[in-house]
Amino acid sequence: MAAKTTTDDSNSSSSSFEKRLTT
Repeated sequence: MAAKTTTDDSNSSSSSFEKRLTT
């Protein structure tokens, strides 16, 4: 999970990251 300065990017990354963990 790369820390991005973009809020939108951060949200998208977080969603994908969390989904990957649950998958």
